[in-house]
Amino acid sequence: MPIESTVSSSSPKRRAQWTESRRRILDAGCETFAELGYRQSLMREIAQRAGVAEMTLFRHFATKAALFEVAVLDPAQAAIDDYVTRRHAHTSNDQELYARATDFYSGLISPSDGDDRPMRALAGALSSHDAKMEMPPELRLRMDSLLDSLEALFRQRIPVHGFATDPHIVVRLL
Repeated sequence: MPIESTVSSSSPKRRAQWTESRRRILDAGCETFAELGYRQSLMREIAQRAGVAEMTLFRHFATKAALFEVAVLDPAQAAIDDYVTRRHAHTSNDQELYARATDFYSGLISPSDGDDRPMRALAGALSSHDAKMEMPPELRLRMDSLLDSLEALFRQRIPVHGFATDPHIVVRLL
């Protein structure tokens, strides 16, 4: 029987402990990935930061890639989706080009929920070619998909805001 279904059929106290452990693991994972990047983050250190045994961490997330996906990529995807939605609704051209570019950048790195750790962790993972190559292919594809969604937004906004740039390069530089 899968661990999750075992926990869901257990006592309310055990479910609450499971949920609290998972929250601490996700917080510690996100913070560790943001500080150290994907490659340098160790599951042992994440468990220690979360205040759980390493075995507990592995009961929640079998691999570092699985933890990275839930702790970083899922919230980063939600932040980017929210950002893209907000930017599509934003059509003001009353600012100078520099101010519009600054507004675009600031909105991207400061998610509406105020938690910038997933975006910092994503940036850290993207900052090293070697670190990205160490990831399983499905994580690399997921990260590329996140960047592609931003690139599509940027391509759509170029005519509106007068940006004279290559969207593929700019999004990856951001």
